[in-house]
Amino acid sequence: MREKGQLQGYVYVVLLGESYGTTLMQLLQDYVVEWGLITTLFMLLAALVVGFVVFNLLTRNLTHIIKTVMRFRDGTLTARTQLKPNSDLAPLANAFNTMADQLGQSLDQLQTAEKLRRDLIANVSHDLRSPMTSIRGYAETLDMDASLDATQKHYVGAILQSTQRLTKRINELFELSKLEAKERKPEKEPFLLSDLVTETYTNFQLIAQHKGISFLCINCEVPLVCYADINMIEQVLQNLVENAINYSPEDGRVEIQLFNNDQFVRVSVINTVSPLPTSILDYFGKINQVDSRESIVRPPNSGLGLAIVRKILVLHRSQLQVACLSETEISFSFDVPVYRKFIDETV
Repeated sequence: MREKGQLQGYVYVVLLGESYGTTLMQLLQDYVVEWGLITTLFMLLAALVVGFVVFNLLTRNLTHIIKTVMRFRDGTLTARTQLKPNSDLAPLANAFNTMADQLGQSLDQLQTAEKLRRDLIANVSHDLRSPMTSIRGYAETLDMDASLDATQKHYVGAILQSTQRLTKRINELFELSKLEAKERKPEKEPFLLSDLVTETYTNFQLIAQHKGISFLCINCEVPLVCYADINMIEQVLQNLVENAINYSPEDGRVEIQLFNNDQFVRVSVINTVSPLPTSILDYFGKINQVDSRESIVRPPNSGLGLAIVRKILVLHRSQLQVACLSETEISFSFDVPVYRKFIDETV
């Protein structure tokens, strides 16, 4: 621009071109996209936080019920759910509480009945001992009377045999009641199991011979030191061998076998049977599915001996195993822990 012939300044006119507009629009788009991404991420984060809080609020009651049920399952029988009455899961919680109360009452009734049964058995078996001792004493006195004829002698002998059998059952009943009441605890000590088995074998050898039974003891001469209650294990052996001889027919066979696997000694009593007592196998098949706290359950025609055996073995963390070896052979086995110190000294 000139004024009076002199240059005063310049005027620039910039026309908006196509390239400039494109650049501006691209910048605006990048700005919008950036803020859109930031806003989206913020909204997603907020949604996650809100969703997590809402999920916890919705599942808190369910989690409480699940934890209460698990506590009840683990033995805390007093565990109960505590939810507000207006909760959506309140009916489920109330149903569980009602069920738990009923189970608790039933368990209390069972425990009371079981205690009464044990007390009754203990008292009856204890009270029967004195009169049975008197009856046996009178019968033995009569048996020594020389004035009795043959018939009278026969009757007195029958009385003596009956009193002996009944006395044995009373003693077994009393023993089982003490085991169920947990009044007997195993007093474990190291002992030669081979000597105990040999002694049991010797004690029953004459009885087996009178019945015409072949009685064998396999690996009994090998010195095996075990760690258990020797009196209880002796009782287990005697009951198993006695049952084996009673079940075996004339001209049958009874074997006591010992097998050592460095940690346990397996004691097996094998006998021939005719016919095979399937009731025994059915009994043990059911027993293996039952808790060891069961009450008196015994196989048919076996007395209380096997029930006592099972209780004693449970106290030693062992179990009685029965197996059918053939159509005419049955085996009863149990494991006794080996005395580790003895093994270390002999290695």
